[in-house]
Amino acid sequence: MNRTNDETWPKEQRLRKRAEFDRVYSARNSARQGELLVYVVANDLPFNRVGLSVGRRVGPAVRRNAVRRRLREAFRRNKQAFEMGWDIVVVALADTRATPDELVPRLVKLVVRASKKATGDGA
Repeated sequence: MNRTNDETWPKEQRLRKRAEFDRVYSARNSARQGELLVYVVANDLPFNRVGLSVGRRVGPAVRRNAVRRRLREAFRRNKQAFEMGWDIVVVALADTRATPDELVPRLVKLVVRASKKATGDGA
């Protein structure tokens, strides 16, 4: 399977270490809609870095992994839909059966709301 660079999700565009997640959480710029909670903080990079958190309350491992795959795919295929320069953590609070295409508008809306809090443009 050949993918162009726009379709990949390189390691430098992922949040992987606990300290990176803690930095985003501590900024306390968040927005919630339904089963999704998004935290953001500016990263001074020309791209976004994304981390996913899907806890045990979502369900057994098979369900958590499915939710993680759908969220990852929503970000991977739609990078251009998001404003660049943010570290983003998406927390799945419950199981979501939405497809990646259905998740994108919700994620974009949540990232915009949280980023407005971060820049002081909104409450």
